[in-house]
Amino acid sequence: MEGSQAADVALAVSELATNSLQHGGGMGRLSFWNDGDALVCELRDHGWLEEPDAQPEPPDPTVRTGRGLWLVALLSDELVRQTSSEGTRTRVTFRPTAG
Repeated sequence: MEGSQAADVALAVSELATNSLQHGGGMGRLSFWNDGDALVCELRDHGWLEEPDAQPEPPDPTVRTGRGLWLVALLSDELVRQTSSEGTRTRVTFRPTAG
């Protein structure tokens, strides 16, 4: 990935890490790997999601926070969240765009 797409990946991963620090117990484990033609990023932390299957909605423009996960969903090709008694796993997939 190059140029603006690489910047989008960096921004999305930064937002995930920030959410983990603020809402996931103050720490998490970040992993990356290639899956065929895609870059996959997974963050695991000790957080808990009330509605892990709910997709992020556009934020209220009158509120200063709450844009991170919505932004991650916009920048990535796929966003999957799972939660259990062990914590939360958030996985995002990025597929390269034609140049």
